[in-house]
Amino acid sequence: MRMFRTIAAVAALALVATLASLVGPANAAQAKPRHNMSSVVAGNTSKANVFFAKGKIKSLKRKNVILQRANGRKGNYTKFKVKKTNAQGRFRFTFTGRIGQCFKVVAPPTKQYRSNSKFVGCIKRA
Repeated sequence: MRMFRTIAAVAALALVATLASLVGPANAAQAKPRHNMSSVVAGNTSKANVFFAKGKIKSLKRKNVILQRANGRKGNYTKFKVKKTNAQGRFRFTFTGRIGQCFKVVAPPTKQYRSNSKFVGCIKRA
């Protein structure tokens, strides 16, 4: 009877080790840090009904940044414009839209960083 318990315990330990190795890589993907998007700002241009969003993402140099648009703040955001950042990671979007549309800037995931987004604002009646 003791031999059976020993074999069962060894088999259980082997099963736990196997399952832990299968679950491990999924948790490793979540451990990546997000892109730092602290300097994203938006505002009006001198032209009527034309707005801008600009900023700097140091971890996304010479890569695409996405401007997304939705009807309402909690709406389904879809890709609106795509721009490449420069060598320092700076970008600038100019855009127009209807009253009630909302915009956000998205930094897509890379090998070292997870995706991150920053709400830019909604167009409101003046």
